[in-house]
Amino acid sequence: MDMKELVEAGERIAAELEALEGKSAAAESDEDKAAATDALEAKSVEWEAHKTAIEGAKVRARRDAVLAEAKALAAVNIKGKSLPIKTVAEPTDHAADERQRCAGFYAYMAGKSVSDSMRTALAPKSEAFSDSASSGVSMPYSVLCAVLGKSIADRIKGKAALTSGGSGQGEENLIPEEYIPEMLRLPGEPTRILQVVNIQPTDTGELTYPRLVQTDAAGEYGGVSMSWIAEAGTKPETKPTFTQLKIAAHELAGHTQISLRMLARSAINLEALLGSLFRDAIYDIVDTALIQGTGVGQPLGVINEPAIRTVARETAGAVDHADLVNLKHAVRAYHRAGARFVLHDTVEAGLEGTVDTTGRPLFSTDVSAGAYERLVGYPYMVTYRTPTLGVSGDIVYGDWSQYTVAMEQDVVVRRSDDFAFTSNVATFIVYMVIGGRPAQPRAFAILDGTS
Repeated sequence: MDMKELVEAGERIAAELEALEGKSAAAESDEDKAAATDALEAKSVEWEAHKTAIEGAKVRARRDAVLAEAKALAAVNIKGKSLPIKTVAEPTDHAADERQRCAGFYAYMAGKSVSDSMRTALAPKSEAFSDSASSGVSMPYSVLCAVLGKSIADRIKGKAALTSGGSGQGEENLIPEEYIPEMLRLPGEPTRILQVVNIQPTDTGELTYPRLVQTDAAGEYGGVSMSWIAEAGTKPETKPTFTQLKIAAHELAGHTQISLRMLARSAINLEALLGSLFRDAIYDIVDTALIQGTGVGQPLGVINEPAIRTVARETAGAVDHADLVNLKHAVRAYHRAGARFVLHDTVEAGLEGTVDTTGRPLFSTDVSAGAYERLVGYPYMVTYRTPTLGVSGDIVYGDWSQYTVAMEQDVVVRRSDDFAFTSNVATFIVYMVIGGRPAQPRAFAILDGTS
């Protein structure tokens, strides 16, 4: 079974496990509970066996990748040193183009001259960038994978996800199997929100969707409703109501500086450089904006969406079980399929510190399930990007696939030796264009700051 088949089988087993967990929780009679427990245990054994198969496939893939990289070392010569840029597979035209773009990108970043044709090939295609950004170069796909992660790179480039079996174009050999920082540093908070939202590529800097105007009124479906009428009675007029959802993308940029002497003495690993310097910074500011952005020059965060559902908390400055239940039921049952809680670390700390009248904790994680368990039946993620405990939006509940992100397909890098020439450093600036807002606010609810 190849990796694609393993992933598909894993998704199936995971879905079956979740369904069995729900059935077990809903069972009322002892007989139903016993049957559900037996089925759940059998499916758990199947999952453990499947995990072992996946781990074996990962080991084989990494081994093959190491051998492939050793065979593929080719060179853009920089001060007598070289950078790996070739693919392993016998290149098709597409893979050869990607290889050449990597070569040109590495040369540009190293301060070497780049031909006019290569600058044209690397030029950002989008018109949404500023003039300053347009003078830089667009990251090749392999570098983009190192900075944003492969799944996000695939989505903004409009690619189908590449599996270990490859796309037939050799691109899979340009993707690092595992990113290992080359400096002593603590990791930043990983992205959690950007991985689960609906990402749509855009070339114009704006997305426009037609949206059906819907409410919670019984029997009303976007303005269309049906009525019982008497014989020969007049048929009531009914028609849907539409509006437009516009998502504007905004430029996000940051820069860092590296000594020219360091660049001259060492052939830098561009994936490691850009990944370590910009990845955490991009993820932090983007995920924070998706949660609590103002919508002015940045994405509109869920907690600032005017149509968001709000729930008053039971006790000021705290979150208790009743708040979780009320948040869950603020969203219609048929909109909760992919829902999860997003909460600040101080909220989790408050839940863990809550005890009953005998001093026993009301909330505790299941060691066997890992750090992130479930709250009132739904998964949750802990972050430092929401407001802290007691502030409106300290806990958000909803289906994040109903949040749409518009992102330009180019992520641009510009090098300047003139920006800080008196300090003898090269300045690297990274630009991206991104925007977002909740496409369906009815799929979310937040806990208000008032009680």
